[in-house]
Amino acid sequence: MDKSINKLVRNYQLEKANLANTKQKIMSAVLEGLVNQTEEMTVKEAREYINETLNQYCGIEEIRADVTKNFEEYISHRKLFS
Repeated sequence: MDKSINKLVRNYQLEKANLANTKQKIMSAVLEGLVNQTEEMTVKEAREYINETLNQYCGIEEIRADVTKNFEEYISHRKLFS
């Protein structure tokens, strides 16, 4: 019984790590695409674009929240240097 429980726990931990890795890859790809697409936009246009894009392509709320947070940090940084 203990071996089967330990195996299930290990499998759960591996799946959780794989999911976190996949989430990070998705977030990075989405964020990179958004940054590339919005370089020439005003901040207002960039915010509208990200909202439209996330509404259309990203139904995973956790990823939406992380991408939005990181994109807002990017916009703030960009405003400092523009």
